[in-house]
Amino acid sequence: MIKYDKKIIFIEQVISKVLRQLNQPSLFNNQNFKLVKGSYHDEYDIVLSLIKKDSPELTFWLDRSGMRLDIDNVLEAFCVDDNYIEKHEKAVLDYLTMVFTSTIKVEHCGKHYTKLTFTGDNGEILDTFSYRDAIFAFRSNCQEKAYSPIYRV
Repeated sequence: MIKYDKKIIFIEQVISKVLRQLNQPSLFNNQNFKLVKGSYHDEYDIVLSLIKKDSPELTFWLDRSGMRLDIDNVLEAFCVDDNYIEKHEKAVLDYLTMVFTSTIKVEHCGKHYTKLTFTGDNGEILDTFSYRDAIFAFRSNCQEKAYSPIYRV
């Protein structure tokens, strides 16, 4: 087993705080997350992907400089450096809690536009953002899929 750098351990512990609040095992011990095959892993870098059935694609990238979270086609849906995590841990915990406990609606329009909408139990929209990976990303041929919360409170 790899002995991870102290910054990786710190970031994993922050993510694991949220998971434990949701009565789940820590990130490194959670059966719903697996190392991404083909990704580089060492004591300074780790990539873990959610493999829970009927859940959105969710990938954590942890390295000595911080954390990146990809959700579905949205690369860097949440990207923070380790200093931000240290100074604003509550904001990071709140965001991760929202990701894990919200209904996530994913709207794909063509190959280059994706919109994510996070909705709480009461139907309130908690956050919405869109991602374009091309200058001309038209909203045509849109398809939506809603995912139940990954974990329940």
